[in-house]
Amino acid sequence: MVAAGRSSLRTATALCAVLAAGCHDVTEFESEGSSGVVLMDADDLSILGTMQGFDGGRSVASIGGDEFFVATNQGQIYRVDASEQAIVSVFTVGQPYSSGYTSMIPVGSGTVHLIGGYDQVVQVSNYGIVLDEFPAGTSPSGLCRTGDATRLFVCDGSDGMMREILLPGNEVVTYTDIGFPMTALASASDADSSFVAVGADTAAYISSNYGFIARHGLTLAGVASDVACLPDTALFCIAIPEFGESSGYIALTSYPTGYMVPSLMHVPLEGNPLCICTSDLIPLTFYVGARMGDGMSRIYEYTANTHQILGWVDIEGNIVDLTTISSGQCLAVLLAE
Repeated sequence: MVAAGRSSLRTATALCAVLAAGCHDVTEFESEGSSGVVLMDADDLSILGTMQGFDGGRSVASIGGDEFFVATNQGQIYRVDASEQAIVSVFTVGQPYSSGYTSMIPVGSGTVHLIGGYDQVVQVSNYGIVLDEFPAGTSPSGLCRTGDATRLFVCDGSDGMMREILLPGNEVVTYTDIGFPMTALASASDADSSFVAVGADTAAYISSNYGFIARHGLTLAGVASDVACLPDTALFCIAIPEFGESSGYIALTSYPTGYMVPSLMHVPLEGNPLCICTSDLIPLTFYVGARMGDGMSRIYEYTANTHQILGWVDIEGNIVDLTTISSGQCLAVLLAE
């Protein structure tokens, strides 16, 4: 089931039959398999198609053009063509691991890195060849890279360490104690190695211009699950679910410069925000995926320009991850039953 709403109540279109229900248009589609992907237009959140058959799906990442990867906890990666809405190929990249194969990011030169099984970071080519596998912490929980793709950073959910890895050789060169177990991190594309790392009730600003320095700490409304930064800015958005409650938060903050004191603005959202992404094509916009309960999820389109929710779409299934594809024109939303 898909329901759509916008500030102007612009209706979502879909490839399936549309049924009227209250003040929203609702779209029904058959859900098969334990995981699926919904493809959406990043501009108006209209539904472009749905795909099934990604059992154990844990993360999704663009690999350029209309193609993307879906990684599963069965140790497999599906290469998918969104324009054809077809699975191109399936690769085995590791052993099954129930909590693994998360935080998958493209690093340039036709490869992705992801947290695989047994606390290993895995490098995989766009053609499914495992190029490297290496340890990067006690319990790696998130990845990000510098804008020039020369360095990868891994945060840890257990020992609170941040590890800097030189690319393309995957050499761990720096170990820095951030001070708390982290759940995710993101880099600012307009700053030299500047980051926001998030964890239990805490966000830390980090600079590696002269080695890692935790410059500022901010108290969050709850345990953060994800963080993203708008392209060509230092504006970060943090997802803060509040399970057991009817609503959670996103928190917005900018990387401070000089002697500026960072600010943090919490915005309540209905549901429990879990994951965030941005688009290179749609400026100043965060896409937030939230679980609504009863097997439903909601995709919010939030503009940092006016701090407004431009629209939302409800989708059947529990959101796991989302990313933009097709040069930022589309969203690929990974869902589980």
